[in-house]
Amino acid sequence: MSHKVFIRYTEEDKMQARNADMLEVISRFRGFTFRRDGDCYRCVEHNSLVVQNDRHRWYWNSQSKGGYGAVSWLVDMEGYDFTTAVGILTNKLPEQQQIHSVTPFSAAPKSVPQKKEPFVLPVKADGKYSNVYMYLTKTRCIPADIVTYCFKQQLLYQDDHRNCVFVGYDEHNIAKFAEVRSSSSEHKYRKNVKSSDKAYSFNIRANVPTNRVFVFESPIDLLSHAALNCRNVKKVSEQKGIPYDKTCWLKHNRLSLSGTSYMAVLEEYLKRYPEIKNIACCLDSDETGVRTANTIHSYFSQKGYIVTIHHASIGKDYNDTLVELSLQDQQQAAIQTITDPLDDTEQSAISISPIGNQQLKR
Repeated sequence: MSHKVFIRYTEEDKMQARNADMLEVISRFRGFTFRRDGDCYRCVEHNSLVVQNDRHRWYWNSQSKGGYGAVSWLVDMEGYDFTTAVGILTNKLPEQQQIHSVTPFSAAPKSVPQKKEPFVLPVKADGKYSNVYMYLTKTRCIPADIVTYCFKQQLLYQDDHRNCVFVGYDEHNIAKFAEVRSSSSEHKYRKNVKSSDKAYSFNIRANVPTNRVFVFESPIDLLSHAALNCRNVKKVSEQKGIPYDKTCWLKHNRLSLSGTSYMAVLEEYLKRYPEIKNIACCLDSDETGVRTANTIHSYFSQKGYIVTIHHASIGKDYNDTLVELSLQDQQQAAIQTITDPLDDTEQSAISISPIGNQQLKR
């Protein structure tokens, strides 16, 4: 349906339209209501429709749509052209072309930061982080050198309840975000620490210049992708007979979205690192992950970014792939051990070697 009109507007008119309160605009056009949800407003009738705290930025995840300001909503969601949209928001359409109530739309109120409790990291466990180390290396099959790197960089630690704590830092290397998840495969416990700033969600920066970031749903998927990266590089190195670089995974930027406000998380990350022009979406292959990846693709492609969508080759996420391939490697190694004949020296060594407890190293 076309609603084209031709009217000349002043810069003040355009500014008034841009500043219109998104909550009021959507409410008048769709009859939707919103409730405060952390640092955003979430639609009661459609849970995937979110308006940010500034009441300008909006994302409708299930529709793969998003934008800034009421004009973008009227153009993308209501089907009006730009001129008509400005006319509606400023109440300056000719009377015979008035589409909505003649009551002018209010300007969005200035965003006032809500008072938050201070952000406090969970208490660290005394001594070694044995539970987290074993969970990540044995259950999740993430290589020990990657886990150790995260420990040393204080990106990861074990709290006094034996949980994994993944930490995000700001530009001044001050912790601003933490995600806690159980180190037990029997208990699926996962949450962001209260008052975490999602703009600094868990991420690992590349140690070389690069204009691409890989985006994941969780820290576990992020580290699993790093592990698969190492696995592939190692295989190629062996085939070519060249030394294998264990730090190869650090040549890429990786970001965990860690929650529902994923568009805002990614947008803030890209503002901090303007050199990044390529976004690789590595989200789950389930319905939610596919929908989220499509939303990111649609929104950021319009902003000029090159966006690609990738899915794990086995299972629904990259950890599923890593665990399955690690199991195949173990099975292949066991078969190789059985089929390879041993000489007398090797046989003697096996028969006299004592079996002891393996020392945990970090």
